[in-house]
Amino acid sequence: MEMLRVGPQLRLWFLTQFWKMIPFYGKAAAFLDTCPEKTGSFDNSTQRNPLPPYGIIGNQASYAAGRISNIGGKEEPGKPRGKTSRQMIQPIENGAHEVIWEVEYVYHRHHDGDFQLAVGMAVLILTSAVAVYLSVRFKFFQFTRFGHAMKNTFGKIFDKGDGEGDISPFQACCTALASTLGVGNIAGVSVAIATGGPGAVFWMWAVALMGFIVKFSEITLGMAYRERDPETGRWHGGFYWYVRRGLGKSWKWLGIFWAVILGCAMVFAPAVQANSVVEAIRVSFDVPGWIVGVIFAVIMAVVLVGGIKSISSFAEKVVPLMALAYVIGSIFILVKFGSNIPHVFAMIFEYAFTPMAATGGFAGSTVMLAIRWGLARGVYSNEAGTGMAPLAHSSSSANHPVKQGLWGISEVFVDTIIVCTMTALVVLCTGVWTEGGTGAALTATAFGAGFGNAIAGTVFVVAIITFFAFTTALVNVYYGEICMTVLGGKKFILPYRLLGCAFAIIGSVGALSVLWNLFDFFFGVCAVCNLVVCFLMRKQIGALINDYLTRLKSGKWEPTSEAAANAIPELWVNDKAAK
Repeated sequence: MEMLRVGPQLRLWFLTQFWKMIPFYGKAAAFLDTCPEKTGSFDNSTQRNPLPPYGIIGNQASYAAGRISNIGGKEEPGKPRGKTSRQMIQPIENGAHEVIWEVEYVYHRHHDGDFQLAVGMAVLILTSAVAVYLSVRFKFFQFTRFGHAMKNTFGKIFDKGDGEGDISPFQACCTALASTLGVGNIAGVSVAIATGGPGAVFWMWAVALMGFIVKFSEITLGMAYRERDPETGRWHGGFYWYVRRGLGKSWKWLGIFWAVILGCAMVFAPAVQANSVVEAIRVSFDVPGWIVGVIFAVIMAVVLVGGIKSISSFAEKVVPLMALAYVIGSIFILVKFGSNIPHVFAMIFEYAFTPMAATGGFAGSTVMLAIRWGLARGVYSNEAGTGMAPLAHSSSSANHPVKQGLWGISEVFVDTIIVCTMTALVVLCTGVWTEGGTGAALTATAFGAGFGNAIAGTVFVVAIITFFAFTTALVNVYYGEICMTVLGGKKFILPYRLLGCAFAIIGSVGALSVLWNLFDFFFGVCAVCNLVVCFLMRKQIGALINDYLTRLKSGKWEPTSEAAANAIPELWVNDKAAK
C-alpha cells in the first residue's frame, strides 16, 4: 500500500519536470546550433573526436551508412550544415534530444583551439544503476544461473512451450531480436570505437552484462501480468499491463503515457530504418531512393497483415540466418588476422581505464569518452530497460514467467556479447580503425580488408544492414500496434500499419533529422519510465524468481504461466480495481 500512495506524487513530479524542461529546450538548441559540429564550421585540422551531426542513437548509423560511398577512395569533405530552423518544433526536439540522451554536448573553445566535452548521461546512468541494484538484490542471478539460462534457451530452440500462447518461446525471442539487431550493431559499434577508442568495447561489455538482469526482469514481469485480448484472442503483455495490474489503478496513467510515447516513436521507425537502407544502397549501387522505399513498404505491408504469427515466422527464419552469416564472415576474418587478437584484447582492457593518444587518423580519446560511448552502445544495442521486448515475449507459450525471462538473458548475449563484439574485433584486428573512418563506412572498410576486396566488404555490410533494418522496422510497427490496442482497440491497427508503411516511403526520400531526434527522445522517455517501474516492482520480480527455483527443485509446473503467476500472492492487485 505504501507503493500505491506515492503514485500521485510521482505523477506530479513527472509533469513538473517535463514542464520545467521546455524553456531549456529552446536554449539548448540555440546554443547547440552555434557549435561547429552543427554548423559545419569545423577545421578538420583541429577537430577532435568528430561526432555524427544529428544524434547519439539512430542518427550515427544513418550518417555513417551514407558514408559508404567513400570506401576504397579518398573521403570527400561534407557540405556545411546550415543552422537548424528556429520555427515550431525544431528547438524543442533538438533540446529534448540533447537533454535526454546527450544531456549537454557542450564544447568550450580555449585559447589553444582545443575543445573539451562535458557529457551528462541521464539515461545511461539510470540504466546502469538499476541494473547494478537488481543484480545485487537477486544475488547476481544472471551470472549464477547463466549456464542454466543457455541450456534452457538455446538448448531448447525447437521446444514449442508447455503453456498457452500465440508463438513458441524461440519465436518470441527472434521477434524481439529482430528489433534489437539493427544498424547500430554494425555502424554504432564502429562509431563508438572511432570516438571512444578500443576501451569503449570494454564498457559496452560491462553494461551488457548488467543489462542481462534488466531484460530478464522486464520480460518476466510482462509474462506474469499479460492478458488475452477479448477481441482478437491474442496474448498481450508489457509495460502497460504490469503497471496497471501490478501497481494498481493509481498508476494506470503511467501505462497509458508510456503507450502513447512508444506508439509515436514506433510509427517513425520505418522512416528512420528505410532512410538508413536507402543511404547504404543508393551510394553503393546508384538505386533511386524512392524505389527502395516503395519495395521496403510493400514487403512490410505483406508481412504485417499476418500479425504476430506472420512476423514471428519471418523473424524466426531471417534473424538467425543473417546473424549467423555475419558471425561466420567475422570469424573468417578473425582467423585470418588471429595473430592480432591478443594485442586487440590488451588495448581494450588498457584503454578502458587509460587515455589513448592520437594515432593515424584516430584523434585520441579520454577515459570518459570511452565510458560514455561504450555505455551508450551497450544500452541502445540490446534495448534493455526500455520495456519494448516484453511486448514480443508476452505472446510466448512458456508455462512460467521466469522461463521466458531466461530468453532475455540469451537475447542480450547474442545482440551485444556476440554480434557487437564481432564488429568490434573485426574493426580492431584489421587495423583500419586508425584510418579516420567511422560507422558503417569503417565496418565496410574492415570487412573489405578482411576479405581482400573492398567491394566484397561493402556488399556484405550493405546486405546485412538492409535485412537488419527491415526486420527492425517490421517489429517496431508491431510494437506500435500493441500500443494502439491499449489506447483504442483493434480499430486503430490497420490505419497504424498503413501510416508506418507510408513513413517508410517518406524516409526513403528525406534526411529526416527531426524524426531521428524525436525517435531518440521518445526512446529515452520510455526507458526512464520502465526503469523506475522495474525498481518499484523488485519484490514481485524476486517472488517470481523464488517460485521458479522452488518449482525447478520439485519438478511441479503449472499448465500455464498465468496459473503459475496466480499462485504467487505477492503479485496481484484487485483486477477489477485496476481496470
